[in-house]
Amino acid sequence: MTVLLLTVVIGGIYLWSKEDKKNTIIKEVESFYLNETGFIMTYPFDRKTPYLSESIGLWMEWLVQESDEKRFEEMVILLNDYFIVRIEGEVFIKWQVGKEISVNAWIDDSRIVSALLEGGKLFQREDYLLLAQDIRKSAKHVQLENNWISEFYDWELKASSDSMVTSYLDHILLDGMGVEMRPIVQNEKIFFPEKVKRDGTPVSSPEAHLVDQLLIATYSNDVGIDVKAFERWLIDEYQKNGKLYGRYFKATGEPSVNYESRAVYALAIRFLKDQHPDVASLIADEHYKMLHESPNENMHFFDYMVGVLWRE
Repeated sequence: MTVLLLTVVIGGIYLWSKEDKKNTIIKEVESFYLNETGFIMTYPFDRKTPYLSESIGLWMEWLVQESDEKRFEEMVILLNDYFIVRIEGEVFIKWQVGKEISVNAWIDDSRIVSALLEGGKLFQREDYLLLAQDIRKSAKHVQLENNWISEFYDWELKASSDSMVTSYLDHILLDGMGVEMRPIVQNEKIFFPEKVKRDGTPVSSPEAHLVDQLLIATYSNDVGIDVKAFERWLIDEYQKNGKLYGRYFKATGEPSVNYESRAVYALAIRFLKDQHPDVASLIADEHYKMLHESPNENMHFFDYMVGVLWRE
């Protein structure tokens, strides 16, 4: 998940030093997304949106990548003060801030655990390692069943969801959570189901959210599952239209919306760069501006950070 220092664009080659890049990202996040108390807003300057553990995990992932010890520690403090719940010997993370919240999310826990483990080693902080181990132990205890992982757990009801979200699967994050077996995701002709029930039944939406589909396809490819049909459709779609949209009808493969997303392009580049570097480079060249643009009022923090963490 490294960001290249050399970016090729139409008309020339531009060098962006690592320090300039880091300072720009810090300035944008702190100017657009962080409020006065350090919470990460979901959209720029929007204090009415919920404060999510997803956002903390993404920011922690980038901060440890950049060896930013001070800001990383600030996020761990925020995590402990507002998101961590300790109950009956278990340690959970609220998926969003709120007294009434009693549910976690596997993907957010996984990303935070991974960042804490890396940060604990990098910054020589035993407390980070211990916190990561406690969160991991609790999540595995109540959400992991062989090679099936529940989407969330409600510690008030003492019940886990009956579905696994397939876009939550990431082999690096699964390693961090100590998951040895890998869930299998079977594609349906071209696209992938968004969820799998506890009994193995796939649950598929009529629309394909391309961010989710790219995450699932990347995971599937990493663990040796055939993704050729989706890969071929993605390349054909881009070559036909010169762009990728946010959602598509699964039945026809035609776009169901007219908007684009920097997260889609960043994830498409990551998915294609090894087997189809020419297409990945073309996407990077033609969508350079979107991949590096500053946030606007409609840019979700996830969309911003995916571009930061995975752009090529």
